[in-house]
Amino acid sequence: QKQQLKRERVSLEHDIDQKLLALCKIDLSKDIESGLHAVEGDIEALLQALQKVNNEMMSLDCTTVERQQNEHHREIMQGYFQDFKTTKAKMKHRFEKEALLKNCQKDIEEFKTGAAALGKERDAIGKVGDMANQILAIGESSRERLQAQRSTFGSILDKSGTLIKKLPVVNDIIQKIHKKKSRDMIILSGVIGLCLFLCWLYWK
Repeated sequence: QKQQLKRERVSLEHDIDQKLLALCKIDLSKDIESGLHAVEGDIEALLQALQKVNNEMMSLDCTTVERQQNEHHREIMQGYFQDFKTTKAKMKHRFEKEALLKNCQKDIEEFKTGAAALGKERDAIGKVGDMANQILAIGESSRERLQAQRSTFGSILDKSGTLIKKLPVVNDIIQKIHKKKSRDMIILSGVIGLCLFLCWLYWK
């Protein structure tokens, strides 16, 4: 039984050494949480098994040399426990640091994406603002042209109204001129007739 326990103890110590090395070499920049917890669980199980074996060895009747060997292996086991505790704390710190770094990188990427989207939105708003200014300028120009046209039409209407008002007077003047010309023509015709009559009398 002693030999079996000794072989089992040596095997467990070897496995614990390998697992502790594996724990230190875990790449925390990759998929680490499940792997980290798995290795830690394996080491805890191995340490418990080693502690059980050492307790069984200490309970057996042993020679002085065997007791010294058991004490030496118990110290080795305590060293494993301490190493595991220290390594586990370091790995936890590294894990938290790596997670914080990933979150910072994620926040930076999100900020860059948001800043890019904000820049595009700002450009779009600027373009809309420019278009709005152009539309307002066109509207202002159209309003001024309409006001000018309204003023012109108003002036034309005023002049037309004035002319319409004056047309009766103009018509009266024209009619008077025509009447005067007719009277003058009658008088002139009479004078010419009289002259012709006198000439006829003279030559007769």
